[in-house]
Amino acid sequence: MNILKKLVFLLIASLICGAASFLTQAQDYDEDEYLCHIIKFRKAWARKTINVTPTRDGSIGVKDFARAFASTYRQNGYMTNEILEYFADPTGYIRNYGEDIIVDYKPNNGYFVIQSYGDGDSFEMCYWNRNNGHKLVGIHWGQEIDCDAFFTVFYDYDPNTSTLVPEVNLTQKLEQNYGHRSSYEDNPFINVLVHFPVTGKDLTVLLYSSNQSITLHWDGMTFTELQ
Repeated sequence: MNILKKLVFLLIASLICGAASFLTQAQDYDEDEYLCHIIKFRKAWARKTINVTPTRDGSIGVKDFARAFASTYRQNGYMTNEILEYFADPTGYIRNYGEDIIVDYKPNNGYFVIQSYGDGDSFEMCYWNRNNGHKLVGIHWGQEIDCDAFFTVFYDYDPNTSTLVPEVNLTQKLEQNYGHRSSYEDNPFINVLVHFPVTGKDLTVLLYSSNQSITLHWDGMTFTELQ
């Protein structure tokens, strides 16, 4: 009887240990591990503010916003590293990678884009000066080949705190009014295709369903059509 009790005890203990091991593995499993890097970014975006370091003279520009963003999301794919590498040495970067990467940086226009020929990654940024002294910063990040993800999001830059705060309502309105669902099954978010203004202030939205475009007009704080 004592032997039987011991066998039963060992069997129960083995089952308990097995269950505990399974639960530990389940807890360690990261469901986002294999998601496309841009989808990981979009999933975390609304919860993350970004600290921005102004230049030594106190001025702020698209370069500062791009570097702060890339530093915050450095683990989200190689494009963020490309942004940091470009701004560390623009001349050397173009000399080394100019055949594989397109870069258009216009600091006086508040505009920056970097695009890879190889994997379809494209990152575009622009900002607008707001009437209240803040800035609206827009980001359009797309990845066509791996995950059919094209996200457009906005931040409010507060010069008093030097932070970029996600503009959730504005982003959601843009997605709801002009977005479309991705063909990629692991992308639960809404794609929005845009062209940020290189000159001027109005935003061009590309309508996926009709291959047409519309213009959203800047009013000093936001876009009239998204109020």
